[in-house]
Amino acid sequence: MKKVFRILLILSILCLSGCDFMRRVAGRPTGAELERKALKLEQLKAEKTAGTDSADVSAAKAEAALQELERMDVKLSSVFRFGTPAKPVKDKYSIIVGVFRNAASASRIVEKAKAKGFGAYLIRFPDGVNAVCLDGGGSPAAFPELITKARKEGLCPSDAWIYVKKD
Repeated sequence: MKKVFRILLILSILCLSGCDFMRRVAGRPTGAELERKALKLEQLKAEKTAGTDSADVSAAKAEAALQELERMDVKLSSVFRFGTPAKPVKDKYSIIVGVFRNAASASRIVEKAKAKGFGAYLIRFPDGVNAVCLDGGGSPAAFPELITKARKEGLCPSDAWIYVKKD
């Protein structure tokens, strides 16, 4: 009889207590905690879709810039013909305006470009070759304008190209 009473007592506790009691006993989150998590997920989804809209706009600008660069006959490449740079290139996109074996010549062009307001720098290679990067960035959106300005200043030859770093 004691066994039956204990079994009935346990069953009545299980039937009369809510799911939250069982969840708490099992170490699971309660209904209130689940609701808070659901609200937080909804907020994160809303923030993500808002961020996606701005990402779509910047992707569209980048695509338009790439089409403009194609119209300007500026090539894109992810390969340097003269090897791998000694240090990794810092920008995803870099405007390459010249390659020199003479470091002094390359440095003069970098200084001239910096004086004209460009963010020029050298990309050095192990065999002594130096590539002159006119400017770089994470997106090619500003490049058509930069190249047009550089061509007017005499800093960007017609065979300039854009290096695209592989991720």
